[in-house]
Amino acid sequence: MVSYARISDIESIKKLWREVFGDSSEFLNLYFNERFQCEQCLVCIEGEKLCASLQMLPYTLQLNGAPYSACYIFAIMTAPLERNKGYMRKLLEFAFNELKQKKIPFVFLIPQEPYLFNIYAKFGFKKAFLVDKKKLMLPEKQVSYFEPDIVKAYEFYSEYYLGKNLVCQSYPQFEFIYKTIKIEGGHILAIGEHDSMEGLCLCINTENGVRALDFLSPNNVTSKHLLSAIRSKYNVNTAIVSQYDGNINSYLGMCIILNEQAFTYTDTQSIYLSLMMNE
Repeated sequence: MVSYARISDIESIKKLWREVFGDSSEFLNLYFNERFQCEQCLVCIEGEKLCASLQMLPYTLQLNGAPYSACYIFAIMTAPLERNKGYMRKLLEFAFNELKQKKIPFVFLIPQEPYLFNIYAKFGFKKAFLVDKKKLMLPEKQVSYFEPDIVKAYEFYSEYYLGKNLVCQSYPQFEFIYKTIKIEGGHILAIGEHDSMEGLCLCINTENGVRALDFLSPNNVTSKHLLSAIRSKYNVNTAIVSQYDGNINSYLGMCIILNEQAFTYTDTQSIYLSLMMNE
């Protein structure tokens, strides 16, 4: 049976999360202490066993300068011994019905593996969201940079994207991402002055190299300075940079339009998902 999670389900959800995704206890404690809400989590329970679960995180979509409510379907998981029994379909159908009743017109998710695009397509999801992700050489020039506080970083982030087509992070979600980056040993690097930032990027050092999740730069000069800052901070020659510039590199995720009177699937071809750590 599908229902919203109860407080008594939380430990079972955490256990299944660790089993399916392998996330650290530190991350799970952060998520469940600061972001988790029972009314944003669906569970499928048979008897007393948690068979499957998913999160429904609220977002705001900015399209042509107008705000729309959106939902990010996150952490879809089924117990290994319960797979291929239709639990994912039951969860998604329940979620769609709930979101339609709440008049949420836009639902999206980020497949973690290429094969999942085909699986989610069976439920009506279509490829969407521009992502321009490139491996760039870093300049050798040393530059001055600093790590801004979270409030100043969010002010710059939100102002930078004002008027652009994107799914934007609310301040609580931005703060959660900031703390998650810190858990993983990452940093927010800024160029300019503390009270007048010129550029900003959020970086994580992964097994595949340093990643700049977002690269907020208004011009080529600032871009070079940010790249130099990454080299100075991490002592590396290259970095994988994600940024919004309107060019199609590939599609990051998938979406479903629940209300085409608000906008159409074609609109999603130009939408950028900022600060998606699981890209």
